[in-house]
Amino acid sequence: MPPRGEDRVTHLADRFVTSIVRLGQNNLLSTLRVFPLGACGDVSLLFARYLYQNGFSLPECVAGERDDGQTHAWIECDGLIIDLAAGQFPDAPERVMITRDRSWHAQFKEQRRHPADIGLYDENARKYLLEAYDQIISNLVQWYL
Repeated sequence: MPPRGEDRVTHLADRFVTSIVRLGQNNLLSTLRVFPLGACGDVSLLFARYLYQNGFSLPECVAGERDDGQTHAWIECDGLIIDLAAGQFPDAPERVMITRDRSWHAQFKEQRRHPADIGLYDENARKYLLEAYDQIISNLVQWYL
């Protein structure tokens, strides 16, 4: 039986992150080449699409800044925080965070929240993100067949 709920999100996240890491320097998006460093915005949008295509509701992208000036982004879906790039911060409790516990993310003062929908971006950004998404999914399928 396939995993459900949070377990299913964790399963999908593990596969998605593994695909990105295995692509390494071959990632079409430069922000993903040294994942997770500087990848939070792009990986959030890309994984949101993957979740949506796997039957979840469309997540929201949340972006914030903490007192030291560092910015960060993650997605939230039905009250669940999904942060594939938390590992770029040495103080993150886990490299990939899938949690309902807001304590670590609360240090980032929310600056904006919007639907995590690649379709809302301009044509060039949309094209670039969708090409990167297709590359990740193609690589994922090759590794998990």
